[in-house]
Parts: sequence; structure tokens; C-alpha cells
Amino acid sequence: MTAAPAAESRPLPRYLTNRALAVLIAAVTATSFLPVLGDGFVSWDDPKNFVDNPHYRGLGPAQLRWMFTTLHMGHYIPLTWVTLGLDYLLWGMNPAGYHLTNLLLHTATALSLYLLALRLLRLALPAGTAEADLRVGAAAAALLWAVHPLRVESVAWLTERRDVLSGLFYVTAALAYLTAAGPDAGDRVRRRRWYWASLALFAASLLSKSITVTLPVTLLALDVYPLRRLGGPSGWRRWDVWLEKAPFFAIAGLVSVVAFVALLPLGNAHSLRELGVLQRTVLSVYGLAFYLFKTVVPLDLSPLYLLIIEVTWLHFATVIGGTVLATVVWRRWPALSSETVASMSLPSAAFHRITASSAGACAACPASSAAASSSPSAGAASCGVSAGGLASPWFAASPWAASGASSACPSLACSAAARSSTVVI
Repeated sequence: MTAAPAAESRPLPRYLTNRALAVLIAAVTATSFLPVLGDGFVSWDDPKNFVDNPHYRGLGPAQLRWMFTTLHMGHYIPLTWVTLGLDYLLWGMNPAGYHLTNLLLHTATALSLYLLALRLLRLALPAGTAEADLRVGAAAAALLWAVHPLRVESVAWLTERRDVLSGLFYVTAALAYLTAAGPDAGDRVRRRRWYWASLALFAASLLSKSITVTLPVTLLALDVYPLRRLGGPSGWRRWDVWLEKAPFFAIAGLVSVVAFVALLPLGNAHSLRELGVLQRTVLSVYGLAFYLFKTVVPLDLSPLYLLIIEVTWLHFATVIGGTVLATVVWRRWPALSSETVASMSLPSAAFHRITASSAGACAACPASSAAASSSPSAGAASCGVSAGGLASPWFAASPWAASGASSACPSLACSAAARSSTVVI
């Protein structure tokens, strides 16, 4: 029982210092996506966003006014436009510079995710856990997320700058919150500073892409475990813990309204009469199971999935069984319960586009998902559209996952046919 502290007193090997692991994570992430620097603007949304759009080019008063007032192509993403305006000042219309910014933002998110995972593991695991084990585990979690094939779309497709930027703010907002709410946060003044930093970063993520609205639910899950501020011995009547989420939910609610208003001109937000509650529930169940399967086995990936689905009992069993299991064992395995809540609050089934086109609409697509998954630039070259994957991480104390579609690459004709019947759930 006395050997553990003595072992902990020994200095860590140099290759396990935070600096060494950060260099490793950055190098592996950047190297994995280095081919994107050779890609250009692609023929799916990029022309409307960049090639034929003079409004974002620069950071003058006229450009900034447009960025903070436009609902261009159904999105309110002013901070994303600001980064693209800066890209134009630095690179002009050279797409390599825009791809470099995407890659740097994704690498920064991977590094932030390492810090977040390390903090979560320290909170979740016993005090005697070796520091080397914590750091190796956190680095493995960050790398698994960073180089997973589901990340490809967000990094390789310039239109998805909103993904990598909002993802970075999302991760850092969660990290700031854990610092504010953790046992080692320090005095009240320091806690408040980190709390307001988390709120500001959350607002920045929403202004980059509204898909991050679910962060307050994730924070509540983290309050249960591993922070242990709610439930268990602490009880559920910690009104201060609940009330501190009010600004988060208020901002999220406001941005949600703006997001749906932005979608109205597109005409692809179906009413309850067109797509009823039962159909939405079935599609949500399917989506949750679908993205879990794609995370575990990332094969046959695509940036846009056709709504030609067969919802089986396996999908219901996965979602309902997982929910029941997480409820039953929440005292014994709180990490699993916290993880389930966080994963079900992810912006996957709620906002991801699913098309109701016929199977024949994509018969012209020549790219194989395997080729696009192994090389983002190969996918772009073969079809003109980069490969896929949303960069929307979530955070619990054990396995890491993310939502999104990735890696196959439909032709322009295919995407045009599909978009005519897009369903936003």
C-alpha cells in the first residue's frame, strides 16, 4: 500500500511529459491530414460560399456587417466567416491556405482534447492512479478522435470550416467548465473567471455553428460524473449547480431559434404534418444507432446518406437497451451513464442532413469509400467533393466518440439530385 506513492515520486520519462505528448499528437494529426493541402475548392457548396461569394473577402466594415447579419445558405456562422475573411487577406483565393487553417484548427482541437481527457481521467480514476497511465490514456483518446475517418469531411472540405472551429470552441468550453467546477479550481474569484470563460467559449462555438447547442446537457452529465456535484451523496437539489446552467441554456435557446429561422428560406425543414413525431422518433433511434456503428466500424462512409433505411429491432435494442443499462448501473458504473447522456445529446440525429432520394440518384458516384477514407485528396480528385465527418466531439470519462458522416464522395449530379429532397430532422 505504501509502494504507490514512492513510484509516483519518480520523475516521468521524457517521452511522457505533456510537451512530448503534445508534439506527438500534433505531428500524427497533421501528418494524417497533410494531403488536404493539395486539394482545391470543390463543387459542393464551395462555389456558393467562396468562389462566387465576394461578401466575405476581407475584414472591413462592409464585410463584417455582412458576416454578422447574413443567413447565407441556411446558417448563421459569423465567427466562421471572420476566419474565412482572414484567410482571404492572407491567401487570397488560394485554397491551400484555407486548407491549412482547417488543419491547424483541427490539430488545436486534438491538443485541447488531450487536456480535457487528462482532466476527466484525473477526476474519474482513483487518486493513486499512476500519472503515466493517465497521460497515455488521454493521449490515446485524443489521437483516436483526431485521426478517425469520421473527421475527414470536416478537415478536408472548406465549407465545413464551421465544424472545426465550433469543435475547438466546444472542447475548450468544456475544459474551462471542468476547471471552474473541479475540486482544484482555487478560490471563488478564480472559479468565476473560468466559469465566464466557459460561457464565452460556448457562445463562440454557437456563433461558429449552432450544432453545438447541446453542450449544457453534456455539462450536466459531467456534474453527475465525474464531478459528482449532482446525484449520489450530493443529491439533486444543488440549486446553485442547476442555476449556473441557466445562461448556457438561454444562449443555446436563442441560437436555436436563429438556426431554424435561417433554415426556413431553404424549404427543407419539414413540418410535423409532413414528418410526424413517430417518424422523427424512429429516425432519431436509427441515427443514434447508425453513428455508433460507424464510429466502431467506419466503413461505407459518405458525406450525405440517402434516406433508404430499414429500421430493425437491432437499432431499437441498441438505443433502448443502452439507455436502460445506463439507468440501472449508474451507481456502479457512473462513467457509462454519463457517457450515454452525453452521446445522446450529440448533434447527430437532430441536425444532420438525410436525403430521401431514390437509390438510383447516386449511381453516377465513382468514388469508393475506402479510397476516400485513406486519402482525403484522393476522394476530392475522383468526385470533386471532399470526404466526410463532422467534428463534434463529446466528453465523458470513458470511450470517446463523435457524430458525423464521412468518406465516400458523391458526384455533383448525385448531390444535386439528393438535395432536392433533403430532410432536416
